[in-house]
Amino acid sequence: MNATTTAITTSLPGLVVRHLVNDGDRVQKGDRLLVTETMKCEQTHAAPHDGVVRLHCALGEVIEAGATVALVEEIAQPAPQSARVRGPRPLGPRAVLDKICGPRADQSLAHAAPTGTFVEFDLEPTKPVLANASPGDRLVPKTDDTPVEAGVIVGVITHIVEGHPDGVSRVWIGGDPSRAMGAVSEAECRRIIAAFDLAEELQVPVEWVALSAGARIAWDSGTENMDWCAAVVARIVHFTQRGGQVVIIVNGINVGAQSYWNAEATMLGHHKGMLIMLKDQAMVLTGKGALALSGGGTFATDTAIGGYAEIMGPNGQAHHQADNIVDAYRMVFAHHTLCTRRHDQSAATVTSHDSIDRDLTVDPYNEPEP
Repeated sequence: MNATTTAITTSLPGLVVRHLVNDGDRVQKGDRLLVTETMKCEQTHAAPHDGVVRLHCALGEVIEAGATVALVEEIAQPAPQSARVRGPRPLGPRAVLDKICGPRADQSLAHAAPTGTFVEFDLEPTKPVLANASPGDRLVPKTDDTPVEAGVIVGVITHIVEGHPDGVSRVWIGGDPSRAMGAVSEAECRRIIAAFDLAEELQVPVEWVALSAGARIAWDSGTENMDWCAAVVARIVHFTQRGGQVVIIVNGINVGAQSYWNAEATMLGHHKGMLIMLKDQAMVLTGKGALALSGGGTFATDTAIGGYAEIMGPNGQAHHQADNIVDAYRMVFAHHTLCTRRHDQSAATVTSHDSIDRDLTVDPYNEPEP
């Protein structure tokens, strides 16, 4: 079968301001290829069909009306689609809870935390308020199975770990990928702020299994969601500056506001918690797709922008990496065993294989990692 080549032309004179693909890339119908500008008005040129793109203009080149800016050569055989296949969706909050609490908990965690319970909370009914760090909301235990109308699940989680026979309780927050990939608006932010209020009241840490596409932007909402995101930042800062501890597990892509929250909760010198990233997940301010469309650069994956090995581990924002949620919780339980005080505020006592006379200034630590 002979391949068909389609020329992409401009209707107006102008300037080539962005290449969104590389010459020779395979593209699908509708993929954006390049952007031209005429009198401050931009025009995005898209592929008319699947094929291979051949760029006919350089970045910054001045073009005349009717000029050919690219060719798309049709491929006789379908292009491989493996790179575009979505990976498995990150675990939702209830699936995470099933792995760490109750009868279906992963048995490999039994040694670190033999028992675990979770009590779900939700906001008491209240009237709308303007965005602020102290909206006066109150979390109470849920008494029915009515779905929560928000992209986060909140509750109190307790595990028995070594050195804590009375259990280590935390206020738990879980992002929900089934609701717009955890995008946050007033409903989510008010629950998050109330979760920090509850943790401060109970004097327990916050544990956050974070997954979020950032602030929700839609036809019926937008800038007010950014106000609520800023209110969450203020609440996190107040909580940690008063000695509060936050432990975060990056369970999926964290975009925009969520990445800021993670940094404000775990990255500064006075913070007591930690941040664990799951393998192949990322914290970014803007995803690779949006960056490509805006001309900010082309990246193969989101992990190239904000993955553990590439960025977040070396720059210190992420403290640990885990293969999966179970491995992450093994680290979380070890952290609480050693770093979280008991309910009476006394330090935990745990078994150590260290020699009593080992001089830590000359003898390296060689205990196995948890």
